[in-house]
Amino acid sequence: MNAAGLDELIATQGEQATPTPLGYDLATARVLWWRDIIRFFRQPSRLAGALGQPIIFWLVIGSGMAATFRMPGSNVGYLEFFYPGVVLMVVLFAAIFTTVSVIEDRHQGFLQAVLAGPASRGAVVVGKALGSGSVALSQAALFLALSPVAGFPYRMVNWPLLFAALSLCAVGLAAVGFAVAWAVDNVQGYHAIQMTLLMPLWVASGAMFPMSAEHPGFAAVMRANPVAYAVSAVRRALSGPLAPGSLPGSAARDLAAVASFSAAALLLATLVARLNASLNASSATLLFLGWRAIRARRRSLHRALMLGACASSTLFLCGYLTRLRLTGIHRFPDTGPLRWLYLAVLLSHTTLAVLTLPLVVRTLWLSLRSRFPEHRRIARLTFPIWMYVSVTGVAVYALLYLIAPHLSPAVGQTPKG
Repeated sequence: MNAAGLDELIATQGEQATPTPLGYDLATARVLWWRDIIRFFRQPSRLAGALGQPIIFWLVIGSGMAATFRMPGSNVGYLEFFYPGVVLMVVLFAAIFTTVSVIEDRHQGFLQAVLAGPASRGAVVVGKALGSGSVALSQAALFLALSPVAGFPYRMVNWPLLFAALSLCAVGLAAVGFAVAWAVDNVQGYHAIQMTLLMPLWVASGAMFPMSAEHPGFAAVMRANPVAYAVSAVRRALSGPLAPGSLPGSAARDLAAVASFSAAALLLATLVARLNASLNASSATLLFLGWRAIRARRRSLHRALMLGACASSTLFLCGYLTRLRLTGIHRFPDTGPLRWLYLAVLLSHTTLAVLTLPLVVRTLWLSLRSRFPEHRRIARLTFPIWMYVSVTGVAVYALLYLIAPHLSPAVGQTPKG
């Protein structure tokens, strides 16, 4: 489904009922979810690889380790022990390879069309996470069809627990993938970062080796690893509550840990998608608190807050330039009076932002050199300009992405005729 198809579907739903922000968000999330599923099942090579690769990995690694593996207190073989870990590996790799489509969609212009629509960034995150998570579950289901071969009869499997654990983990990993793909414009770089971040999580999850009291450091890493709880929940679903290799505790504790990870990952992805506005708001808050601190003569606190504001503004500038390079200029989606208000705020924001940089550098340099009389004089000019730039940065974001789309129902719809 291309961008025109997304616009047409949202437009159709808009004709059937009065458009609302929630309606646009739900429609966009559903389209993005369904689009990823269709792309997966239309590529036979991915279907074959989804089944063939984990089977080969399971058999080769499992057979090689079978002769030396011993599970304390259990006679379970390594192929049986390793099977739940491979199930999680399927989910992990599926999340990695599916969320790379964020970069491809950006290059093809589809992502820009979605962002210019009336839906929120959160809807885009949820739609892509659900789509990637569904693809991951589909691939895991293909491999789980072989569970009787691994010693797990279908009738003995706790399917609700298995589905819950895999679903939560898949959505969480997909959200992490989205956050990385949002910040990276190169497929090779994306895969390098993902393999560096996620593969150690899988290796240290107990997927290949059980937790051992003889290695307290490794055990501590496993207890802090959210993927370890997903592996533990899968083991309990396949082998029962006291499954060999599962973490101390219960299935409810495993699910709670995986659910917390998934929620945190979705929040992270949403914040990354709105990073610039968040950083501007942080700068304004730190500036205000720093002003209050110096009026109360709390100089150490004032310095710490102002350095934090400098760091936040620097990160904003880097993030803005990166976003501009990756996604281009985002046009204001309205032609009425609101557009003129937006352009006026944007013009003043941009002009004063250019002036702010040398003023902030000079003010900071005078403070670090302990030239406080000169510092106070220039700070009286720097502070209001810097504060205005930070506040209007949030206003520009709100006008462009939150207010205008919801006040203009026709935005994102395909013109007729």
